[in-house]
Amino acid sequence: MGHKPCAQLKTCGRREWLTASDPDALTQVLPVVYDFGLGREVLYTTKLALFELLRTRSLRLFWRIGGDESQSGSPAMDSRLDISGDESKVFELIEDLKRNSTDVQRAATAELRLLARHRENRMVIANCGAISLLVGLLHSTDPKTQENAVTALLNLSLSDNKIAIANAYAIDPLIHVLKTGNPEAQENSAATLLSLSVTEENKLQIGRSGAIGPLVELLANGTLRGKKDAVSALYNLSTSRENKVRIVQAGAMSHLVELMNPATGMVDKAVAVLANLATIPEGRNAIGQNGGIFVLVEVVELGSARGKENAAAALLQMCKNSGRFCSLVLQEGAVPPLVALSQFGTPRAKEKARALLNCFQNQGYLHSGRSTFKKKAPEAIKEIKKFAQNAMGTTDVRVDVKLNKHIWSRGIRSVPRRVRVRIARKRNDEEDAKEELYSLVTVSEVPSEGFKGLGTKMSR
Repeated sequence: MGHKPCAQLKTCGRREWLTASDPDALTQVLPVVYDFGLGREVLYTTKLALFELLRTRSLRLFWRIGGDESQSGSPAMDSRLDISGDESKVFELIEDLKRNSTDVQRAATAELRLLARHRENRMVIANCGAISLLVGLLHSTDPKTQENAVTALLNLSLSDNKIAIANAYAIDPLIHVLKTGNPEAQENSAATLLSLSVTEENKLQIGRSGAIGPLVELLANGTLRGKKDAVSALYNLSTSRENKVRIVQAGAMSHLVELMNPATGMVDKAVAVLANLATIPEGRNAIGQNGGIFVLVEVVELGSARGKENAAAALLQMCKNSGRFCSLVLQEGAVPPLVALSQFGTPRAKEKARALLNCFQNQGYLHSGRSTFKKKAPEAIKEIKKFAQNAMGTTDVRVDVKLNKHIWSRGIRSVPRRVRVRIARKRNDEEDAKEELYSLVTVSEVPSEGFKGLGTKMSR
């Protein structure tokens, strides 16, 4: 069989390849794949375009798209991915890793990367001695070879190879990739460190090797996937006390607080790290200095069940024996969501919420000024309503029920800065003829001078 299909493949646009929008091109190249397997001929000829496609799709789906349906599930095809009974294939690739040829190394790492995705192949690859060679190629000056090597190690680490990879002195080279690799290599390096950090021995070694700084940098400036891998790795590392201090000292707190924006999709991960860091004085101070109290109270009120648990745990750690933090947490309006959590949360969340409320009560905060405050509450609501009318340019407003309840129930002396004026206005829905209330959020925050009805200024 000739290479003409591969030559024609070169003319097929990358977008068509990645989306499989040109089935004819796929059909023509597949016989070459069948003939040569996933060997160097195909990888060289297509300049790794084929490998890129295989990396993002399973081979079975790939064959179903372009191959003969009768062959798509054949044992012959599946055997090309199962090398458990054929170590010679791995030894051949290992010899290629040793060659002083960038093209050969790139192709060999690409194939090992793909083979290592399959659990049955991982021990074969490890037992044949590939790990140390892959670790060495983490310092490759060829970005693609480096990316392939780190991804192969990531795949190998998903089975019982974590200690073997660490014993091959992989941690320092992984940190090198974390600092210097392309975005995908950095992501996969962080994911590998995450995988390795499952064991206590590796966890300490990773922290002592200087990985935390680059992980925090990825947390700040990486891709979305990179940030997710970084925050997950930091969570694993943060279960060790000495790593907690390193994470705080590396400046992670401000980035963790930023990730607690629901739009990131990483609130639960970030809150879990904060809950661990809140167990040390440095962590508690950093949370307070970086606006963490505000977002933790938000999570207690609006987060997921797991997020609420960890947020309440973090706030409890902060408020134990600290009147200053108790005051700051109360100023953010924590009592109503904590009361709700103590009644309707998970068992762990209930425990943390009740302990935190008891903490407030024992330190004399819950009853401080309550009667005076309730006398001022009606005037405060009038002030808020007036402010909202001016901001919205209409008189057809009334104070949001939630905010109204918030003002009446807290028993503290200031409107928390986290409360933006949320207003409910009546609307008639013509479809079902029901009168509904809907909330509007103004772009303006509560005035810095506070509301006269409360007789106090805002805490900033």
